[in-house]
Amino acid sequence: MATTWEFPPEEIQLHHNQVHIWRVWLDAPSHQIETLKFNLSEAEIRRAEKFHFLKDRNRFLAAHNYTRQILGRYLDLAPEQ
Repeated sequence: MATTWEFPPEEIQLHHNQVHIWRVWLDAPSHQIETLKFNLSEAEIRRAEKFHFLKDRNRFLAAHNYTRQILGRYLDLAPEQ
């Protein structure tokens, strides 16, 4: 059975009887990594800098950025908030 993943709608609502599953690509190209930092807090950026390997640092930045974007859509807030 093939699974089709779709882009989310502009307005997202989670009802009491629903579960939403998100899939994101964490291996962002290196030229995008700097832009991912704009949504993150200083604490998240400092934490990312503690990773020894660049790949792990970049995946952390991507994961936290996408988490903020997704939660921001549910809460109707900017990701940096």
